[in-house]
Amino acid sequence: MTRKTLALASITLLIFVSLILAAPVTHAINIVSNSTITVEAGEIVNDDLYAFGGIVRIDGTVNGDLYALAKEVVIGPTGRVTGDLVVAGQIIDIQGQVDDDVRVAGQVIRFSGPNVGDDVLATGFSIEQTATNHIHGTFIAGAYQVLLAGEIDEDAIAGTNGLEIAGHINGNVRASVGERSDSSRAVFMPFFGAPGIEMPHVPLGLTVDEGAVIEGDLTYQALEEAHVAPGAEIHGQVIHKLPAPREATSEERVTFGSFQWALQQARRLVSYLLIGIILFLVAPAASRQVGSAVRRNPIPALGWGIVGILVTLAALFIIVLSAVLFMLVWGLISLDFLAKWTIILGLGLDAFIILGYLAYTNLLVPILVPYGALSKVDRGGYWWVLPLVVGVIVYVVVTALPYVGWLFSLLAVLIGVGALIVVWRERRMSLPT
Repeated sequence: MTRKTLALASITLLIFVSLILAAPVTHAINIVSNSTITVEAGEIVNDDLYAFGGIVRIDGTVNGDLYALAKEVVIGPTGRVTGDLVVAGQIIDIQGQVDDDVRVAGQVIRFSGPNVGDDVLATGFSIEQTATNHIHGTFIAGAYQVLLAGEIDEDAIAGTNGLEIAGHINGNVRASVGERSDSSRAVFMPFFGAPGIEMPHVPLGLTVDEGAVIEGDLTYQALEEAHVAPGAEIHGQVIHKLPAPREATSEERVTFGSFQWALQQARRLVSYLLIGIILFLVAPAASRQVGSAVRRNPIPALGWGIVGILVTLAALFIIVLSAVLFMLVWGLISLDFLAKWTIILGLGLDAFIILGYLAYTNLLVPILVPYGALSKVDRGGYWWVLPLVVGVIVYVVVTALPYVGWLFSLLAVLIGVGALIVVWRERRMSLPT
């Protein structure tokens, strides 16, 4: 279940980012931010609406697209969005009418209104389509559980632990589902319930209920056969595909202490030594300075490493958030070119920071930290070779130990990041004021 949960979280994050990036830059938009945002019954908004708040409720009409980010987003029974609905939140309850596409990311999502005019792309923990709902396009979902009890005019595609079909699907069904014996439901369900909306209980695996109709093919990937009720109608083929066996990773295949394990560690050792030699030949002074910071200030470096990683994560978030806000501002004053390049530069800067962090922690930390621990024997010239070689050998052996190797790797990363900050602070303090 861990890998499935991680995959679902990754999909949710990617689609949530796509929800923001998919927002077109328009010339006439309303941007509203408040704890509670309401479009009253009978009220008409004749522009696209961007709403950010705790609760967003639409009981009137939005003649355009609705983009919302809130804890709770409700399209009431009298509510109508004539364009696209693009929202993210904890609870998303669509009781009214959406004339075009729906793209949603949330914890609990329910489609109970009369119609969705076109396609649906949804991701979350629980996604429910009630019997009163009619989706006039394709339904695509990634979630822990999905219930389809209404009508879908085109295909239904889902990746989920539990999929229950109780309605009428006029196209094909393609699904990848989990195991009925998965015990994670008892662990995760209590934590993913949302107050104010009741989640359905969807059996794990694939279930086709009595009275359900699938006009096309049913193709599903699962370890177990689907449960198809005798009264269900499937007019096309039923194709059951077994999941491809997961290949063991190199760490899982290799036994600690075996010849293959020793060969792996030898490759790591050679790689680190080659990178270390190049590093010290190209930048010996900077390398010695970072190593010296590791030896002289290991505890402060550890603390600064924790701070540095937290600051890096915060910076990544702030950069994306600022880019999105500036994109909306440029769009509001019709500077489309600046809006486009703002988001491109923001994401590019984030990618640059992530690549730099990974390159330093994965390629340079395994060299500089063990060298720093033994750097006292470096007497200048080419004496760096001795602490470099001995330090890297010790690092490779210690981090390859089962159960505790990851802890030494983590400590090395924290100290390595912190040592870089210590060197930067020392250089800054030494500059003339």
